[in-house]
Amino acid sequence: MRKILLVLLSLLLASGAAFASVESLTVLGEVKADGAKPYAIALLYDSVLESAEASDYEVWSYWMDQGERLELGSVPVVTKAYVNDKPEVSEESRPGRYVILELSTDYQAVQSVNYKESMAASVRTGGVTLTNYDIVTQDRGRGIETHLIARDGTYRIDGIDRYLIGVFHADNCFEEASGEYIPVDLDYALFVPEDYDEGKEYMLVLHIEDAGALGTDARLVLTEARTPMRLASSEMQDFAKEQGYGGVIVLCPQISAALRSTRDNYTVSAALQATWKLLDSVTERYSIAPDRIYGTGQSMGGMQVLAMAAQRDNYFAAVLSVGCQWGNNYNKEDLYNGETYYPTPVDDVYVLSTDADGNPCDYQNWYYLLSDDNVLSVNCVGDSFSSTVWSELAFLYKDLSGVDIPKTRFNPLVLDVEEQDRMVEELLSRENSTGIYWLAFEGGNHMATWVYSGRLTSIYHWMLSQTRESELERGKLTNLQRPFERAEEQILTEERKIAGSSYLVTGKAGAGTAGYNSGLYSINGGESVRVPGWNK
Repeated sequence: MRKILLVLLSLLLASGAAFASVESLTVLGEVKADGAKPYAIALLYDSVLESAEASDYEVWSYWMDQGERLELGSVPVVTKAYVNDKPEVSEESRPGRYVILELSTDYQAVQSVNYKESMAASVRTGGVTLTNYDIVTQDRGRGIETHLIARDGTYRIDGIDRYLIGVFHADNCFEEASGEYIPVDLDYALFVPEDYDEGKEYMLVLHIEDAGALGTDARLVLTEARTPMRLASSEMQDFAKEQGYGGVIVLCPQISAALRSTRDNYTVSAALQATWKLLDSVTERYSIAPDRIYGTGQSMGGMQVLAMAAQRDNYFAAVLSVGCQWGNNYNKEDLYNGETYYPTPVDDVYVLSTDADGNPCDYQNWYYLLSDDNVLSVNCVGDSFSSTVWSELAFLYKDLSGVDIPKTRFNPLVLDVEEQDRMVEELLSRENSTGIYWLAFEGGNHMATWVYSGRLTSIYHWMLSQTRESELERGKLTNLQRPFERAEEQILTEERKIAGSSYLVTGKAGAGTAGYNSGLYSINGGESVRVPGWNK
């Protein structure tokens, strides 16, 4: 009996488990298609351990309670427990003060969530429970809600520290909601490759997030969608280098709640001119190839980039538009949700009076100005708001100019990512009279669009392969400069039907889009309040 006790005692002393206690926990996370998520929890003990068993720990994380929100996979579980001398995952266990609890990550949520919530976790062991969060009550527009918010310093998200975080001050930025010029302090995140060489030229990507990530914390734009991390990855940097460039510089403005940059009546806030000023400062500071500047964003962010693309014709070599819409509104001063808005003045600095060929143009004729641009529109069929607006563009181009917009659709929940990329590549290889392509995910909803698209590689390779020169060579649909006219016979088919008993208007062949007003929607994409082609 004594020998058995001595053996047990020696084992306990060897492991340290009998006397060690946990001092703190750190959640290790990464940005996936559905936002930031934990892949491990590192527990710091007050003495060195030799081994650890997963059965000794009860783990909770935000995602473990989100079963009803998952579209792929199941809620995470602890897959592995071991000891390490550093707070990081390892292929093998080694003596140290850290116990690493690895979590499964093979699941996909319907939509992303604030990273300070998704990094919340707790661990119970030896009768002691450690947490890294505070319980906070907040009103996010849906009434008082309770959220578990991870405390700063208790989590680490891989990769986001590669971005520089700053605040850019811009004076005299025009606000269409008031008709005034106001100062703007614009938070931003900027990625510059570690091996930056001013003797080389670099691609530049402007990425802007959706209205669900509004705020003054620039880490929101880095974690709310996968695009910033994908563009900063060695994969995309190498892709740029293979084309003869030094790499990709990525600029991510963080739009504040007070300056929601675009609205559903196609008006913009002072954040647009602040973004232009920030963008100009970056292109002046770094060695940027003017032929390889790109814009991308989801929802509000995609709308902002598309609006900017019309303000400076052919500035962007390509636009990757995810889950968003844009169009014409020549009647901004008409009441919208009880408010009057003011068109942005043309100043030939931020809003040009001529197109890239030097011809007079009106920046509000969006359909004309983007008719030669390289644009990949991505949305979900289940997001009727975005899909209806891109249907409007497709029908207008067909009615007025006889042009077909290539389109494909598939269900991202039943095809593996490799097959999805193959279908996107096939779409982008089709002959096209314009540079606009349309990818639609079957089913889904608004916020799921950037979750699905964030898993793909093909869309980023497409964007970073486009050139401004190809747009200039292509030329615009010149008839779209003419005034809009309705066709004598309106086509009232099911595919043209929108909210209620309204249909997308049928344009007269050879007419243009000048003076055409796209369908307007209530705030956040509610029921249509103006049917397409409306006049004041």
